[in-house]
Amino acid sequence: AKIVDGVVTPYASGEHAWEMSVLRVRQSWWDKHKDEFERLDGEPLRKWCAQQHQDKDFATVVVVTDFAACGYSANEGLIGMMGE
Repeated sequence: AKIVDGVVTPYASGEHAWEMSVLRVRQSWWDKHKDEFERLDGEPLRKWCAQQHQDKDFATVVVVTDFAACGYSANEGLIGMMGE
């Protein structure tokens, strides 16, 4: 997801943008790198889950930017912090 003017929005655009923004990674990779990413939590996560009809106990929403330093590449997906 991206945060634009304080609003959580899908990274992808167009029809079915949230579905197009979904990423899948191996659990072992996520366990190793999850702390490298900004994630929604608290009230923003609760609101997103309510809007998207998701269970907050199972939802993970990674907040990305257009800068590689956020650990996301539009070409490669989640890449983590390079060199770490």
